[in-house]
Amino acid sequence: MRELYARVGNLMEERVADQTDEAAEQLAFYFYRSDLQAKALSYLERAAKRAPEPAHALELLRRAEKVAMRIEDASAASKIRARIRELSRSA
Repeated sequence: MRELYARVGNLMEERVADQTDEAAEQLAFYFYRSDLQAKALSYLERAAKRAPEPAHALELLRRAEKVAMRIEDASAASKIRARIRELSRSA
């Protein structure tokens, strides 16, 4: 199943190549469920920046933090935690 999500994510990424920011949340959805976790992390962070509501951004960032920890990217996890704290204070 993970391979199917990766294929769909890659195809979608190709189709929206010039609009990946707008499609970041959808791309994150597919890559999060695939083995392409680095792509999931990237798209989750981009989607969080575009989230219309702070609560939604927090949800995306918490998911991104899980991915960063899963792929053992301590630097990304630290940056994400800082963004979560910042958003939590303003929410």
